[in-house]
Amino acid sequence: METSARQQLISLIQQWNENRLDLFNLSFPDENDEFHGVMRFYFQEPGEKVVTKCVRVSSAATTAIVLEALISKFRPDLPPAVQLQQNILSKFSIWEVHENGDERKLDVDEHPLIVQLTWHKDDREGRFLFKSNDKVCLFF
Repeated sequence: METSARQQLISLIQQWNENRLDLFNLSFPDENDEFHGVMRFYFQEPGEKVVTKCVRVSSAATTAIVLEALISKFRPDLPPAVQLQQNILSKFSIWEVHENGDERKLDVDEHPLIVQLTWHKDDREGRFLFKSNDKVCLFF
């Protein structure tokens, strides 16, 4: 990453950290421009209460990688062999949802931590929902 882009990234991370609880602070980029942070994900089975989990995520982690972690956290009832099957990723998705009602499904090759960081740049607040593609999620 060139110096000006790196400085912009550092500035954006500083602004993010100024407006968040320490738990959700982002690390500063390392020599490979990779940074880390804790992200909160929401999940709700139909007729059940909303459950949240916080997961430490790298800026290099794609949606597919984060989905694997969320499946093990939110769906420990699935046998490990099922959790490791390639087609299991097609049964779940991550959505970004904003207070104004905008929502968008993240592509499997996107980087959720970077998506979240852009919310601050765009002066938006949002949430990430972990959804089963087979069921309707009733949460917000």
